Amino acid sequence: MAIIACLHAARSNIAVFEEALNALEFEDVELLHRVESQWLDQAVEASEVTPLKLRKHGPAGH
Repeated sequence: MAIIACLHAARSNIAVFEEALNALEFEDVELLHRVESQWLDQAVEASEVTPLKLRKHGPAGH
């Protein structure tokens, strides 16, 4: 079995990746998820992510 590690800035991204994997119907692939939500918070605080970008691209549920 192949294991793919996924690093996310928002917990809501886990479902997106799991749904995508399920749509591909790979039976021998497992996703391993890690969430580092403080990275998104830090980017917003540093003005590296603007409210417009957040509305346009996510963070869906963060």
